[in-house]
Amino acid sequence: MENKKTGKIIALIVAIVIVVAGASVGVMAARGVFSSGKQEAFDLLAQAGDKLSESPINDYLGYAELTKSMNEESSMIDMQISNLQLDPTIAPTGVDLSEFTAELGSQYDVKEQKTNVTLNIAKGGSTLSANIYEDKDKMIVSVPELVNGKVFQLDPKMGESVSSQANMQTLPSEDIKEFQEDIIEFFEKEIEKLKDDMSCEKLEDDKEGYQLTITKEAMDTMINDFVAFMEGQEKVVGWINSYAKTLGQTLPSSNGTENFDLISGLKTIAEELSKYTQDFTFSVYGENGNLTGLETVIAVENTPFTISLTFEGEKGNSTATLKISGQDASGTGSLTVVKKSMEGDTLDTALTADLSVNDISFGTLSFTESLSKADNGYSFIGTVSSMGSELANFTCTGSVKDLKPGSYVDVILDDVSLEVQGKKLFSLAIDTKIGKLDGSVEPPEGETVEVKSLTDYAPYATEIQMGIIKLMADWEISVPNLSDLTNLPNQS
Repeated sequence: MENKKTGKIIALIVAIVIVVAGASVGVMAARGVFSSGKQEAFDLLAQAGDKLSESPINDYLGYAELTKSMNEESSMIDMQISNLQLDPTIAPTGVDLSEFTAELGSQYDVKEQKTNVTLNIAKGGSTLSANIYEDKDKMIVSVPELVNGKVFQLDPKMGESVSSQANMQTLPSEDIKEFQEDIIEFFEKEIEKLKDDMSCEKLEDDKEGYQLTITKEAMDTMINDFVAFMEGQEKVVGWINSYAKTLGQTLPSSNGTENFDLISGLKTIAEELSKYTQDFTFSVYGENGNLTGLETVIAVENTPFTISLTFEGEKGNSTATLKISGQDASGTGSLTVVKKSMEGDTLDTALTADLSVNDISFGTLSFTESLSKADNGYSFIGTVSSMGSELANFTCTGSVKDLKPGSYVDVILDDVSLEVQGKKLFSLAIDTKIGKLDGSVEPPEGETVEVKSLTDYAPYATEIQMGIIKLMADWEISVPNLSDLTNLPNQS
């Protein structure tokens, strides 16, 4: 049990480290911190982020602007799933799921911290729906097909408990925004310090080639500075510690275990990282002011690995290739990842990852995404193969409707299917709408029933039970042996 808890702690810390790393890369690339004009190498390096994230399809759909607006304004996401077909070996007995339609919708007001989530399951003219509304003060639940005309308002403590388990975005929006601004400012300053400490030498044989070195001392300083920065983020740290406590997370100590503490965890990570940090040297290559590649060599357990990243072509029609290769007494191994972006009448993004040992391909993963500008036809195909045989194939085909780049997109996938070794495991249709929300987020209407314990549901137990039985009959599903909902235990 302790190993499982420790695993959750490590997962939480790793997630934080990933966020931190992403923030630092975002600052370097998106804000061009390296692009100070101090040296050409930094100008070249600043291009890496845009080159790696290039996607003609995302640009066409305006996903960057849409994502930004959803972080700043009220938004909506609506997903409808229908025509679900399952292989007989995994399909439930006596139920034809293809006749059902499921819809999940959410509305979110980022400024007022209001959320409204709806779930509908329907077959024919019979529907079961649930509506959950939450704001800073209350949670309201409505199940109109089972209890008509009533809405259940949960006790604030019950609402906080459910919220903390289901949704990590419970900090006030002003605190989240303040933390985002603080961490960006932190990395801007740290990277400027790192840049000042970094040595840069021009490669003699390259017209635009530079060798950059970051010292171990500079890397250790940045890591420790981050720990100190997080110590000053009392609201965020307190919230993370509180969330970990709700999960029952603990840390090993000399006295057995103690409550999870983020700062203690970060300090431990910093100490461990310091054992492995070393002077880091890498090369930057360019041509006519355009980044063409990065390269470095690192050692893992005394085995050297060469890591190279090359860029070819121009924006809209480009190729990025990552190759990691190493060699020891048993032979050579390499991982090659190639991403291609093509722009014309059809917009395409393709990615292939191949793992090879001694020049023999052991496994290949590939994705191809295409969108036709003539009719907005869309497709996504993913395959996994090994030793020349296709193991799995994932396919999505459909179209984009009512596109308003940056504010609204409706992606209708008529066929989403998965085949494993030639057998189709499932297929379904998905309609996903994403965009800005017109209007405000409001709770469901109805007579309010205050719920402070499970016994407050007791007067409606028979009504709920009979509603479930009727729905199952309408849906031609055999009625299970339902427990007697009228004898609820006293939870007060």
